[in-house]
Amino acid sequence: MKIVVDAMGGDRGPEVVVEGVVDAAKEIEGEVILVGKKSIIQKHLTRFNFPKIKVIDAPETIDMNDDPMQAVRRKKNSSLVKAMLLLKEGEVDALVSAGNTGAVVTAASIYLKRIQGVHRPTLAVPIPTPLGYSLLLDVGACVDTRAEELYQFAVMGSLYAQKLMGIENPKVALLNIGEEKMKGNKVVREAYTLLENSSLNFIGNVEGRDLFLGKADVVVCDGFVGNIVLKSSESIAESLSQYLKEKIEKSKNQQVKQFLEKVLKDFFKRSDYSNYGGALLLGVKGYCVVTHGASPPEGIKNSILVASREVASGINEEIEKFFSH
Repeated sequence: MKIVVDAMGGDRGPEVVVEGVVDAAKEIEGEVILVGKKSIIQKHLTRFNFPKIKVIDAPETIDMNDDPMQAVRRKKNSSLVKAMLLLKEGEVDALVSAGNTGAVVTAASIYLKRIQGVHRPTLAVPIPTPLGYSLLLDVGACVDTRAEELYQFAVMGSLYAQKLMGIENPKVALLNIGEEKMKGNKVVREAYTLLENSSLNFIGNVEGRDLFLGKADVVVCDGFVGNIVLKSSESIAESLSQYLKEKIEKSKNQQVKQFLEKVLKDFFKRSDYSNYGGALLLGVKGYCVVTHGASPPEGIKNSILVASREVASGINEEIEKFFSH
């Protein structure tokens, strides 16, 4: 298995990406390839004394503030586009990037193309619940969607839950402002009808307060809502962690302090986005994982490990099979 990583994507620079790649390369069976400014990458690689990693030069970079469509079309020598071409040509099995999400989705749509029958791709990410994990999608690939597209997201999410989460008959729900069937805007109400009449295990609407309680295995929404939910949850977790740290520091009871420190450590581990790797782009003819722009080395490493598991799962083949009927 070969996985290509966009070395220039991310807020923390190539140094962090390179460190994460080196850590992943020590764990996976296969090869990890870095694409980016070769001189910079090799400078960072020398620190780790790990010569196994291949580097492909890409002199251009797509920045977070670049317009996705214009950047992908104009910057043919960017690390993202060159990495995507390797995936398109079958030279690698998966791609990982911490770069501009819109650019990754655009490049995948242009170069890999959508799976036949799929209207638009979607980004799916696992979220922690008391029961384990639920899958939330879309979290940023499509900010405006039609009802049919939400239905397709639900199908792809259900297949993901079966193949990668080991859930035989996943419970699927729509994220809405109320549980009642007639709640929500026109698109959500139409999507409800489509899902209600489908073969999926559709359990209806769930509200935001239910999202992290594990009431559904797969929760579907448009990318605008999903991205806000995801980033809000990250902020809440960080705020709560900071609050608990302050309380622990003020505690005079050593036993209570040790207990709270363990609780905080466990909570942070479950809520830290870097432990989940990244979001899989479903619906395109290739495996692409988009990881958080601020990912530390651990997050980059886990994204590569997630990509390897997703390739092994054959989820794309299952999606192709479903939509070919």
